[in-house]
Amino acid sequence: MRFIVLGVLYIAVIIIKHLQWKNLITDDAGNIISYVNLVFFYPLGTACLVAAAFCVIFRKTAQPQIIAGTSWVMGIILLFSCATHFWQFFSWEYTAPNAPITLTFPSNEWKTVVTTPHGYRMTVVMKNAHAGISVISSMQDSSNVHNFDELLTSQQIRFKSSYQADAFTLFPCQVDGFRCAYQDYIATTDDGDEKRSILMTLLDNTHFIQVAAVIDQKYADEYYDEIMGIMQSAKAITD
Repeated sequence: MRFIVLGVLYIAVIIIKHLQWKNLITDDAGNIISYVNLVFFYPLGTACLVAAAFCVIFRKTAQPQIIAGTSWVMGIILLFSCATHFWQFFSWEYTAPNAPITLTFPSNEWKTVVTTPHGYRMTVVMKNAHAGISVISSMQDSSNVHNFDELLTSQQIRFKSSYQADAFTLFPCQVDGFRCAYQDYIATTDDGDEKRSILMTLLDNTHFIQVAAVIDQKYADEYYDEIMGIMQSAKAITD
């Protein structure tokens, strides 16, 4: 009976761990090895080692006692794994550094990551390696952008010969307290990868805020609606 209880708990843990780590099931051999370790070996190994240690410490070394101890630890692993898995489905609000807005992310799958591209420190909220959102805020006077015409002019200056008016078309959006417009275009990185880029610009009386989303092109259809929902959730911070 003790083996049956342990087996049921182990199968339940495997199911939850699979849901947590199924994104590792890819063509990459390293990811597959990580998936097998995290789903099958890590829970069982942890339960056995922790139970064995407690049984030795408290001198409960009979086989039934070891099996019972392993089942207790496996049960704790199951509860913790369930809590961790289902917690990710709760939405949360994000306030970027020095930005007077919040964004609502639909789940805890989105996590903040600090990067330093070109030596510039910035915070990106990423779903995974294929999609991320960042918020950049400055004052209109320091950026010389007070309206959308000046935004387009600044982009023409920045991108020079690669600037294409059709690609940088402004589409209206609605965010209370701001003038809002977004641009949706395909950008190509230095190594030739295509990225779906969505750039939402918010202007109030003094601030120039840009919410930038980047998606690997082959994942654009999968993540586009979710990212647009996040961007449209922008709210002004009230004092």
